[in-house]
Amino acid sequence: LCILFGISTVFMQRTLTDLETMRELNQKARKQVKRLQENNNLLKEQNDKLEQSGEKLKEAESSLAKISLAQGMNVQELIKQVEDYKKIQEGVKESVRDQILQTLISAVMSSDMNHDYVIEKQEMPMLCARLKGIPMVEFNKEAFCTAMAGVDGSILLFSKQHLNDDDIVEKEDIF
Repeated sequence: LCILFGISTVFMQRTLTDLETMRELNQKARKQVKRLQENNNLLKEQNDKLEQSGEKLKEAESSLAKISLAQGMNVQELIKQVEDYKKIQEGVKESVRDQILQTLISAVMSSDMNHDYVIEKQEMPMLCARLKGIPMVEFNKEAFCTAMAGVDGSILLFSKQHLNDDDIVEKEDIF
C-alpha cells in the first residue's frame, strides 16, 4: 500500500509540474498574442494613414495635371520642376539651420566660463540672455531650462538629443 501511495504521489507531482509549465507557456503565448495584436493595430493605423496620403497624392497629381494643361506644360516637366524646387528649398533650409546651429553653439560655448562643456546654474542667465538676443531665433527659456536640466547641463548631450532631429526641435519648441 505504501509503495502504491508513493508511486501515486510521484505521478501526481509530475502532473502538477507539467501543469505549471503549461500555465507558464500559456501566459507567455498570451503576452506574445497581445504584443502582436498591438503591433497589428499600429500597422493598421499606419496603413490607413498611407492610404489617406495616397488619396491626397492622387488628388494633387490630378490638380497638377489640370494646371499643366492650362499652362500648356507636361505633367512630368511640372513634377520635375517641383522636385528641383524642393531640392533647392531643402538646401537653403539646411544652410539656414546650420548657420543658426553655429550661432547657438557659439553662444553656448561663450557662456561656458570654465570650458567643461557643462552649463552650471551660474552660467545659465548669461546663456539665456545670449540665446534670447540671437536674430531670427525664437527662444523659449522655460523649455530650454527644462531640457538642459534633463541632461544635467551637458552641452554635448543637449545638442545630440535636442538639436539634431527637426521633428524633436519642432515638438519641444525650444527654438
